Amino acid sequence: VGEYAFSGSKLKYIEIPANVTNIEPAAFADCMYLNQIEVADANPVYEDRGLNAVLLKGGDSILVGCNATTIDKTIKSIGSHAFEGCGLKNFDIPKNVIKIEEYAFANSKSLTYIKISTKIEVIEAHAFANCDELYIAFDYFWSFDVPEGFSKDWNSSNCRTNI
Repeated sequence: VGEYAFSGSKLKYIEIPANVTNIEPAAFADCMYLNQIEVADANPVYEDRGLNAVLLKGGDSILVGCNATTIDKTIKSIGSHAFEGCGLKNFDIPKNVIKIEEYAFANSKSLTYIKISTKIEVIEAHAFANCDELYIAFDYFWSFDVPEGFSKDWNSSNCRTNI
């Protein structure tokens, strides 16, 4: 499935069949109505683990998420473009997630609040690009220095934060 293949579509449900063995980043970007994701059990590369998301088999990163994605204790990162342009309104990133990749939540115009835990180590460039109404709440306060693992452009939209 190519980059931006279904971008902007009004899909509500997707099932990744067994014969799909490559999904490019942002393949489902801007799918604001997407509420359910399933991966065929026979798929040799991907799985959903009942999380309403696409993951590599045995992996710990969400590759494609939707409005109903849940994050369990096995997830360590949110992949590049995973929730780009989705219809999320509020989202809590649990403590087991330590990395947010580039453009992970970019263009999510309906996203107004996201909580990030103390365990986050890396936030890549433009992770929250064009999320103009977003408030990012960290469950701790830093000094005025951005943590070492954060890209200097992690908050390229200058979303409001509690830093």
